[in-house]
Amino acid sequence: MFTKQIKQHQHFPINELGTDFFVGDIHGHYQLLLDSLSQAGFDENNGDRVFLVGDLVNRGPDSASCVDLLLKKYIHSSFGNHDEMMLSLLDDPGVINQLQKIGGEWLLDYEKEPRKLKFLIAIYITHLNFAMTVETRLGTIGVIHAEAPDDWQQVVDRSLTDKQQGLCIWSLEKYNRPLELSETIKNIDLVVHGHTNSEKVVCKKNQVWIDTLRETQKLTILTAEQLFSFLEGEHA
Repeated sequence: MFTKQIKQHQHFPINELGTDFFVGDIHGHYQLLLDSLSQAGFDENNGDRVFLVGDLVNRGPDSASCVDLLLKKYIHSSFGNHDEMMLSLLDDPGVINQLQKIGGEWLLDYEKEPRKLKFLIAIYITHLNFAMTVETRLGTIGVIHAEAPDDWQQVVDRSLTDKQQGLCIWSLEKYNRPLELSETIKNIDLVVHGHTNSEKVVCKKNQVWIDTLRETQKLTILTAEQLFSFLEGEHA
């Protein structure tokens, strides 16, 4: 597991100035993200913040620029499975062949420029978070890629096992679990995820999955208020 190379958890206080926006997997679609944020009313000058659910790279036309987004002080991201595979290049350059099969063709440009690739990976290690807790006026929102452990306190305490960390960035089990068998994640008001390639936003108990790009060619971008509204009409 490469998750230990990045920050395990970061806490964000209430945004007293602007609006917080939560964004599904962007997968290399840099310009689409900028355009979609603009349409959603995002304004960095007003103190707005952006929280990404992970999977910054692969599939889209500009993965490198999506990694560079992490250098902006108002953009924060959790750690996705595609991001983990990027880090694995440090130990096994041969992983590039696997990445090419899942939208990582852009990495071919870096085979002859390994220093640039190492710089991108350094940005990951320095700025990515395995998970985030965001305070809002409506309650606390956890941000983690695929699924959360049953108790969010394990995320805050950094006490997840390697197996649990793997599930948090790879598993679809809680997403696929029937609504009537779903359980509320403890010690957090709402958790937002990506990873699923959904046609729509899916809510089960206090978990919301917002990865709609691949199925709809549109990014889902929601404010805290919009996320909490899904809990009122909980549906799968």
